[in-house]
Amino acid sequence: MKIFRTNWLWLFLLFGAVSCATRSAKVITMKSYLQVENGETREQVLQQFGEPFSIEMNDSGVEVFTYIERFFMNGEVYDSRYYYFYIKDGKVIGKVATSEPAPLQINSDDL
Repeated sequence: MKIFRTNWLWLFLLFGAVSCATRSAKVITMKSYLQVENGETREQVLQQFGEPFSIEMNDSGVEVFTYIERFFMNGEVYDSRYYYFYIKDGKVIGKVATSEPAPLQINSDDL
Protein backbone atom coordinates (compact mmCIF):
# COMPACT_ATOMS: atom_id res chain seq x y z
CA MET A 1 0.00 0.00 0.00
CA LYS A 2 2.87 2.35 0.83
CA ILE A 3 4.46 1.76 -2.62
CA PHE A 4 1.13 2.59 -4.26
CA ARG A 5 0.97 5.96 -2.44
CA THR A 6 4.61 6.73 -3.24
CA ASN A 7 4.02 6.11 -6.95
CA TRP A 8 1.02 8.44 -6.95
CA LEU A 9 3.06 11.09 -5.19
CA TRP A 10 5.80 10.87 -7.83
CA LEU A 11 3.23 10.96 -10.61
CA PHE A 12 1.60 14.04 -9.07
CA LEU A 13 4.97 15.81 -8.72
CA LEU A 14 5.95 14.91 -12.29
CA PHE A 15 2.64 16.20 -13.64
CA GLY A 16 3.09 19.47 -11.73
CA ALA A 17 6.61 19.95 -13.07
CA VAL A 18 5.57 19.24 -16.65
CA SER A 19 2.57 21.55 -16.50
CA CYS A 20 4.77 24.41 -15.25
CA ALA A 21 7.37 23.78 -17.93
CA THR A 22 4.82 23.77 -20.75
CA ARG A 23 3.07 27.05 -19.99
CA SER A 24 2.51 28.82 -23.24
CA ALA A 25 4.67 31.86 -23.74
CA LYS A 26 3.23 34.98 -25.31
CA VAL A 27 4.04 35.14 -29.00
CA ILE A 28 3.99 38.06 -31.38
CA THR A 29 2.81 37.59 -34.96
CA MET A 30 2.29 40.01 -37.84
CA LYS A 31 -1.46 39.81 -37.23
CA SER A 32 -1.18 40.70 -33.53
CA TYR A 33 1.43 43.40 -34.29
CA LEU A 34 -0.89 45.08 -36.79
CA GLN A 35 -3.64 45.28 -34.14
CA VAL A 36 -1.55 47.58 -31.91
CA GLU A 37 -2.45 51.22 -32.51
CA ASN A 38 -0.68 54.44 -31.63
CA GLY A 39 -1.82 55.64 -28.23
CA GLU A 40 -1.93 52.21 -26.62
CA THR A 41 -0.07 52.12 -23.33
CA ARG A 42 3.26 50.55 -22.52
CA GLU A 43 1.42 48.23 -20.12
CA GLN A 44 -0.96 47.07 -22.86
CA VAL A 45 1.99 46.11 -25.08
CA LEU A 46 3.66 44.24 -22.21
CA GLN A 47 0.40 42.50 -21.32
CA GLN A 48 -0.22 41.40 -24.90
CA PHE A 49 3.31 40.31 -25.87
CA GLY A 50 5.18 39.83 -22.60
CA GLU A 51 8.71 41.05 -21.97
CA PRO A 52 10.45 42.23 -25.15
CA PHE A 53 13.70 40.79 -26.44
CA SER A 54 15.26 44.15 -25.64
CA ILE A 55 14.32 47.61 -24.40
CA GLU A 56 16.48 50.56 -25.39
CA MET A 57 16.16 54.28 -24.76
CA ASN A 58 17.16 56.63 -27.58
CA ASP A 59 18.46 60.17 -27.20
CA SER A 60 14.95 61.63 -27.53
CA GLY A 61 13.70 59.72 -24.50
CA VAL A 62 11.79 57.22 -26.61
CA GLU A 63 11.78 53.61 -25.44
CA VAL A 64 12.23 51.07 -28.22
CA PHE A 65 10.75 47.63 -27.51
CA THR A 66 12.12 44.88 -29.77
CA TYR A 67 10.23 41.62 -30.27
CA ILE A 68 11.34 38.77 -32.54
CA GLU A 69 9.17 36.23 -34.32
CA ARG A 70 11.18 33.22 -35.47
CA PHE A 71 10.19 30.73 -38.16
CA PHE A 72 11.49 27.18 -37.91
CA MET A 73 11.97 24.42 -40.45
CA ASN A 74 13.40 21.05 -39.45
CA GLY A 75 14.29 22.43 -36.03
CA GLU A 76 16.34 25.31 -37.49
CA VAL A 77 15.51 29.02 -37.63
CA TYR A 78 15.16 29.90 -41.30
CA ASP A 79 13.69 33.38 -40.99
CA SER A 80 12.93 36.03 -38.38
CA ARG A 81 10.74 39.09 -38.16
CA TYR A 82 11.66 42.00 -35.94
CA TYR A 83 8.93 44.16 -34.45
CA TYR A 84 9.76 47.54 -32.91
CA PHE A 85 7.41 49.61 -30.76
CA TYR A 86 8.37 53.23 -30.04
CA ILE A 87 7.01 54.40 -26.70
CA LYS A 88 7.12 57.91 -25.28
CA ASP A 89 5.43 59.09 -22.10
CA GLY A 90 4.05 55.58 -21.62
CA LYS A 91 2.23 55.43 -24.99
CA VAL A 92 2.99 53.87 -28.37
CA ILE A 93 3.93 56.63 -30.82
CA GLY A 94 5.06 54.42 -33.69
CA LYS A 95 6.01 50.93 -34.78
CA VAL A 96 8.09 49.21 -37.45
CA ALA A 97 8.24 45.60 -38.65
CA THR A 98 11.13 44.24 -40.70
CA SER A 99 12.62 40.90 -41.64
CA GLU A 100 16.11 42.22 -40.96
CA PRO A 101 17.53 43.25 -37.59
CA ALA A 102 18.07 46.94 -37.07
CA PRO A 103 21.59 47.98 -38.05
CA LEU A 104 24.03 48.36 -35.22
CA GLN A 105 24.94 51.93 -34.50
CA ILE A 106 28.73 51.97 -34.67
CA ASN A 107 30.77 55.07 -34.07
CA SER A 108 33.84 54.91 -36.31
CA ASP A 109 35.87 56.54 -33.52
CA ASP A 110 35.34 53.33 -31.51
CA LEU A 111 37.12 51.16 -34.09
